[in-house]
Amino acid sequence: MTDKTQHRRRVGSVRPSHLMYTGGVGALVDLPNFAVLVRGIDDWQYDSLEWADLKEPRLLRAVNGLIADPYGAQVTQLRPAPWMDGTDNDPTGPASRIGVPVLPFPQWLRCTTCNALGGLDSKIFKFENAKPRRPDQARFFHDNCTAKRKGKRPLAVAARFVLVCQAGHLDDFPYALFVHRGGNCTEASHPRLEMLDHGGNQAANVKVRCVNCGSERNIRDAMGQRGEITLPHCRGRQPHLATFDPAGCKQRPKPLVIGASNQWFAQTLSVLAVPPTSGSALQGKVEQLWEHLQKAKSQESLDMVWELPQFKPLHQWSQSEVFEAIEAHRSAAAEPQSSEATSYPDLLTPEWEIFTSPQLPEPTEDFALRDVPVPPALDGVFSHVVQAERLREVRALIGFTRLDAPDPEDPTLVARAPLSRSRVPTWVPASEVRGEGIFLRVSDELMADWEQRVAGTAALAAHRTTVRGQRSDIACRGSHFVEQVVPRPAGSLRLTWGRPV
Repeated sequence: MTDKTQHRRRVGSVRPSHLMYTGGVGALVDLPNFAVLVRGIDDWQYDSLEWADLKEPRLLRAVNGLIADPYGAQVTQLRPAPWMDGTDNDPTGPASRIGVPVLPFPQWLRCTTCNALGGLDSKIFKFENAKPRRPDQARFFHDNCTAKRKGKRPLAVAARFVLVCQAGHLDDFPYALFVHRGGNCTEASHPRLEMLDHGGNQAANVKVRCVNCGSERNIRDAMGQRGEITLPHCRGRQPHLATFDPAGCKQRPKPLVIGASNQWFAQTLSVLAVPPTSGSALQGKVEQLWEHLQKAKSQESLDMVWELPQFKPLHQWSQSEVFEAIEAHRSAAAEPQSSEATSYPDLLTPEWEIFTSPQLPEPTEDFALRDVPVPPALDGVFSHVVQAERLREVRALIGFTRLDAPDPEDPTLVARAPLSRSRVPTWVPASEVRGEGIFLRVSDELMADWEQRVAGTAALAAHRTTVRGQRSDIACRGSHFVEQVVPRPAGSLRLTWGRPV
């Protein structure tokens, strides 16, 4: 198609939090008439956009601690997704060309009128997106449909199956290979296919047929143990990066419906922008002065240099506290660095220390707390109530997994798929949310009494058995920490086309 009006770049919009938890890099996003795949961050463009990275040093250190690299490459920025205001007033202006790049995926479509099945490269389907204020009407259609009504261009929808493996790879379902049972059509080099889809969630309701040779096969043959024999090995395809895994892949892929909830799980880190606590502030000072402090092998040697001007910032702590922090830093530096972190960084202790501190910090534009008396009716249940009048939470996406959610205790248990073609990107997608909340600390005596009462009971044994048999992707901020962040309105993000692979 040569008419440029048919190729508006904007095809939909999502909120910033959607790109963090629901449909970020590598995820399939369902639009009204077709599905798209969010491209890797190598293709996100910021050239014509004014933007600022989200400053949060504690989160940035945690990201680099988890994305380990033996050669010293580091993430240096937490970037918000590219977005520009103005599409409401001028839907064809500069803002319409700014957004998160996507590509149509799966790249096999089915005509809803004649059931013709084909890939985008077959050129039997065309795309239209002529209304700048109605990106929801963007669609593919079957132009030469033999069963179309006069004047109608039948809608073409995504052929609803894809292949996914536990290594994070994603591929189109091999319909031609599948219907011909691993061989070629005997009647044509480029056979015409049909998909007879009777709806519902059962694979048995979907049949693929070759128009040329008459071969047909039910999709149920690709499911379960039968599918492990039927389907080829994973090709290691990473369509969000437009690459194939150079190491290849020996896994057998699994067929999924494009709307399946386990096709993408975000691996994220998030922190509250809290002031440094006493312990973390001391550790930060030790890191800054390490060039001088690394020679202190005993508390007595520290005493000899204590009055030097460069050590004055340490005088708010005792020499014993400072030396303990020196030894902790020395021990951490001496630990061998593995190629990949085996545990998540501790982001909760500084937050817990702030909320449970007997003296609340001075309010800032990002963080303000106010003590609230425990209501008499809840006395004995809660020992501490704090109103968070201002909160800022910053979130970073570091990767994603498929089929299995990331383990909340072990980041290496499930293979993490990359966000970029580089092993360690220079930046990762991030978002921030500002709001308010309330902190409730359950009485320690109440918790101890409850632990004693349930210890050794059949109910606790059954609970532990159930938890061991299931994977949980729910994490809490501390054993007695209840957090609520109420997001304020934020701008939408524009999805734009990217090149398919």
